[in-house]
Amino acid sequence: MRSLIAVRHGQGAKGAVLRGQEPRLRREPNAPVAAGTQAAPAAPASPVAESHPVEPALPRDLEDAQFGARGYQAARQDAAQRQNAARQNGARLDAPTDETATYDTINQDAPRPVKKPRGLLRRKPVNPSIKRDPAPSRWAYRIHRIWLTPFYRVMLRIGLPVFILGAVALGYLSDPTNRTAITGKVAEIRESIESRPEFAVKLMAIEGASPVVDGAVRDLLPVQFPVSSFDLDLEAMQARVSSLDVIESVNLRVRPGGVLEVAVTEREPAVLWRTASSLEMLDGTGHRVASVTERAARPELPLIAGKGAETKVREALALFDASGPIAPRIRGLVRVGERRWDIVLDRGQTIQLPEIAPVAALEQVLALEEAQDMLARDITTVDMRNPARPTLRMTDSAVASLRDIRSQTTGASPR
Repeated sequence: MRSLIAVRHGQGAKGAVLRGQEPRLRREPNAPVAAGTQAAPAAPASPVAESHPVEPALPRDLEDAQFGARGYQAARQDAAQRQNAARQNGARLDAPTDETATYDTINQDAPRPVKKPRGLLRRKPVNPSIKRDPAPSRWAYRIHRIWLTPFYRVMLRIGLPVFILGAVALGYLSDPTNRTAITGKVAEIRESIESRPEFAVKLMAIEGASPVVDGAVRDLLPVQFPVSSFDLDLEAMQARVSSLDVIESVNLRVRPGGVLEVAVTEREPAVLWRTASSLEMLDGTGHRVASVTERAARPELPLIAGKGAETKVREALALFDASGPIAPRIRGLVRVGERRWDIVLDRGQTIQLPEIAPVAALEQVLALEEAQDMLARDITTVDMRNPARPTLRMTDSAVASLRDIRSQTTGASPR
């Protein structure tokens, strides 16, 4: 035990060597004294030492051998063996020696410090003399770099809250009871707003329409007044009114005061188109306006006929405008083969116009009429299909009279 105490206090051979001194061991009180030396007076035995027997000390030469030859590690092993032997003999391992007996006797009644239980995680003692490294750890550096990335910042600031709100809303709406309650509440709020008097429509006003068109429009829009403006589908109503041939454009709006205004623009009929089964009024673009039962219903409108005539209304109107002095004699225009026009005059006369530049050919006929009064003669057809070679066809009576004149002049019998 003395050798173990010496090792603990740094008084063994290794401690002496570390201090640069000669290893010196303490001799036990009962050790034999060598010849020529005086034995040191023995220290008085303490009651603690008597009650706790101490392991006998080793001889000096043995201690020298242990610390000198086998070294410090061998001394620790021998000390451990002696502790085991003392434990087997019933001796206390913490028995005080003669050097510590007085200290233990004085402080045997002093309270011993209570050791606090250690937790699962041990904290390493911080040495204040060591300065902390200001450089961040690897994970802290990576997290900091990720946070500086714009994509991750947007995702954390906007994407994550939106995702959480969407997940909460989806979870709430997944319950059919919640969906039914929300639908009912929305319908109730909408009905309360739509039923307010400021949104009520009380009457309908049609502007720009003739009496006939006015009645047709009212028949197409059977609205029961008063009605909420939210219940009126203005686009569908406008499309329904625009389906009338006589309507060129229509505009529907709700005026202040609860009035549904229908502004109508009617098509202006320009010509009458006679077909095999009906008589139709067409506007300047050839669009149908309405039907008439007889020609006398609209005598002021020019008449056209023939297949494909409705597609050439503009050309027909140009011919009517260029007719000039013969306009009162024109009965109508006939489309021939969907290629050209024939002008039908009174007295059974016809002017056949070419396919190309019909207006110029008509002006040439008008020049002949003005110079020679051609159309006042017994002529049935003026053929201008070849403007470079006009051809006239006379009536049968005119042909017979011409033959009689020739026979009288030449003396030949008429054929």
